[in-house]
Amino acid sequence: MNEIEQNYAGDVLCVPYSDDGHLRALVFNNLGEQLIELDLNTEFGMDKKSIPILGLFNPMVTACFI
Repeated sequence: MNEIEQNYAGDVLCVPYSDDGHLRALVFNNLGEQLIELDLNTEFGMDKKSIPILGLFNPMVTACFI
């Protein structure tokens, strides 16, 4: 379930996604310029064994701006 989240001002957006067991988050601005790509497995010490639910090809992950 890929969802685009945005900050309150609407000028920074984030898309969390899975890439072969690696959970990642792509952060970009409203002009489409990539700001950073985070490897969430490294950030939170998770292994690559995270897989989607059988029959779903995307993980149920979301992001929020605090």
